[in-house]
Amino acid sequence: MHRTVFLLTLLLSVHAHRAQAQSYIDITAAPYYANTQCSLNANHQDAGALINQAITAAFTYKQAYASGSTIYFPPGCYLINHQIMDPGGITGNIGGLGIAYLGYGRVEFLAGASLTGSIMQLGSDTRAAERRRISGIFFNCNGAFIDGIDIDGLVNSEFDDVEIRDCSNYAIRTLSGNNNNLENYSNRFVAGHIGISQGVNRPAANGIALTSGANSWTFVGTHINYFGSGTPTGTGLDVEYSAGVTCLGCTIQGWRIGLAAGQLSSVKALEVSGGYFENNQTSSIVLGNYFNPGYKVYGASIRDEFINGTYNGAQSSQPVCIDLQQADNYSIVGNQFSGCSNFTVFAHPDVNLPNDVEGADNGVVGPNNFQAVGSIGPGAYNLKGSNIALFPPACFSSASPANCGYTASGFVALPAGGNNLVVNAPFVSRTSRILVSEDMTLGSTLGVTCNTLGGRTYSVTSKVASTSFTITSSMPPSSHPACLVFTFQN
Repeated sequence: MHRTVFLLTLLLSVHAHRAQAQSYIDITAAPYYANTQCSLNANHQDAGALINQAITAAFTYKQAYASGSTIYFPPGCYLINHQIMDPGGITGNIGGLGIAYLGYGRVEFLAGASLTGSIMQLGSDTRAAERRRISGIFFNCNGAFIDGIDIDGLVNSEFDDVEIRDCSNYAIRTLSGNNNNLENYSNRFVAGHIGISQGVNRPAANGIALTSGANSWTFVGTHINYFGSGTPTGTGLDVEYSAGVTCLGCTIQGWRIGLAAGQLSSVKALEVSGGYFENNQTSSIVLGNYFNPGYKVYGASIRDEFINGTYNGAQSSQPVCIDLQQADNYSIVGNQFSGCSNFTVFAHPDVNLPNDVEGADNGVVGPNNFQAVGSIGPGAYNLKGSNIALFPPACFSSASPANCGYTASGFVALPAGGNNLVVNAPFVSRTSRILVSEDMTLGSTLGVTCNTLGGRTYSVTSKVASTSFTITSSMPPSSHPACLVFTFQN
C-alpha cells in the first residue's frame, strides 16, 4: 500500500514538472494580472514590476522550465514604470536558462513617467543572458531621455519583429564599463517591418550603439530610421569595440551619420551589403577616426548597396557618401551611388601621424555606378593612402594637359612635336607604380589621328602627389600625336 502511494505521488510529481516545463507564463493571468490598457492593475502594480516577478519565477523554477521559459504578452499596452531586468544566469560561455518574451498581436511596452535607464536591460555586470528571444513587441520610450533596450551581456539571442520608437537617447545600446565584456556576442536582430526608429523632435537620439565587446552581431532587414522634424545629431548604427558585425539588407535613413565604425576604438571585420542609405546629413558611412591614429576599421566590405547622398531631397551639405577616415583592408565594390554632393568616396590623410602617413590603406574600390543629381562635385573619388586598387572607368583625354580625374587607367595623346605630357590624375601618390605604352589604334577613341611611326620609349619623369604625373617621350612624335595608354596602382 505504501509503495503504491509512493509511486503514485512520484508519477504525479513528474507529470506536474513535465506539464510546467511545456507551459508558458501569461503575464495577464494569475498571479500577475498585468493591465493591458497602459495603466496599473488592480493591485497598483505596473507591468515592469510584474515582468520582473515572472523573470524571477523562471529562474526559481528553472528545473521545471528546463526547455526554456516563455513570458507571453496578449495584445495590449503595458505600462513600464520599473525597468525590466533580466540579469542573466551564467558567468561562463555556455549554459543558462533560455527565455522568450513573446508578444501576440499589437503589444506595446510604454515607458512611464518614473522610468529611468531603459525599458529593458539584458544581462548584468557579472552575468550574461543566453538564448533570449524578444519577438513581436513595440518598445515606446514615450519621448523620455532613456534607452529602449540596454545590453550588459547577451549571448546567442535574437530580436525578431521588434520595434523601438521615440527614445531621446539610444534605441539599443550595449553598456560600457562591463566587467564581462566578452559575454555579448552571436546575436541577431531580424526586423519584420520597422526595426529601429526615433520619434518626432528627438534630434539628439541615436539608433544602435554596439560597444563593450559586442562581437558577431548580425542585423537582417533592419530599418534604422530617424523620422524626427529636428535636425539630427545622432548616428543610426555606431559600431565600437566590436568584431564581426554584419548588416544585411539594412535601411539607414535620416541621421547625421548613417553608420559609423571605429570612432572610439578599432573595429575588425564589418560587412554592409544589400541595403539602402538615404537622407543622412553628414555622411552615409564613416570608417575610422582620423583624429585618433589607433582608431581604425580593419576588413570592411561595402557591397551591393544603394547610397543616396541627398539630404531632405536635395544635394546640400553632405560632403561625402563614404568617408574613409582610417580604414585598412577594405573593399567598396558593386554599389550604386546617387547625389553625393562632394567626393563619393573620400579617404583622409591621417593628420596626426608623422610624414603625412595616410589613414586609408590596402583597399579595393570599384567598379561602382554613379548617378549625378545636379553636380556630383569635384569627382567620384578622393583616395589618399597606399596600396589602393581603384577600378573606375578609364579616362579618355586628347587634351594637353590631359584631365583624367580619379582613375587608375586612361587613354591620352602626347601632342605632335612635344616630349612631355602632364596627366592630371589626383589618385597618384608618391609611390604610385605607373606603366605607359603606345597604342596606334586609339584614333577613333581619342578623336585624333594617331602617329604610326614607332620607336619611341616613354618614362614617368615626375609625380605630384594627389595632383598629376608627367610622361616623357624619348623623342617627339612628328606630324600626329602619339596615342598612349597608362595604368597605375597605389
